[in-house]
Amino acid sequence: KNDEIQFQGGRWGGLSNAPTDEFVSVRAASAIINSSGWGSFNQVELDKKLTGKIARVSTSISETMESIRGNFSPKDMETFFQLVYLAFTAPRMDETAFESYKARLKGYLENQSAMPEYVFSDSVTSIMYQYHPRRLPWKLEDLENMDLETAYKFYKERFADASDFYFVLVGNLDLETIKPYVLTYVGGLPAVD
Repeated sequence: KNDEIQFQGGRWGGLSNAPTDEFVSVRAASAIINSSGWGSFNQVELDKKLTGKIARVSTSISETMESIRGNFSPKDMETFFQLVYLAFTAPRMDETAFESYKARLKGYLENQSAMPEYVFSDSVTSIMYQYHPRRLPWKLEDLENMDLETAYKFYKERFADASDFYFVLVGNLDLETIKPYVLTYVGGLPAVD
């Protein structure tokens, strides 16, 4: 599109680096942190600050990768790169966002457990993977064992070093205009030797 630039970055790693006894907490780490806001702004405050701007950033941690993606309008370029920088350097540990995430997940699980096809799928998955803790579907009991501090610590660990991330930008971009933002905000991301 003429008014859109898309951004993606990632590297190998992910949930495979988490201890199995912390898996329930860390498998939701990026979802919890993404709903907590960045820097000194909780999600509500951040949404207000971004009113009228097109600059979206989200992170994810899959089984084998951690990644960041987003999109922005050329006019909101600096705002976007500031958000990317904050996603790496200033995630928030927000108890309210954590409790909200757990409440949404609880409602989802309660609805799913009333559906026979879900119960069947849940059973098949569990049997196929021999009840391995990393392959078990979410259960209501998991919500009691989730720990915000464990999730936050894992997220910070996975995004503490950007030196081996790849980054791709596509869309309506002018190299001379975008270069200073890339050098400042992406080039300024932390690197651990």
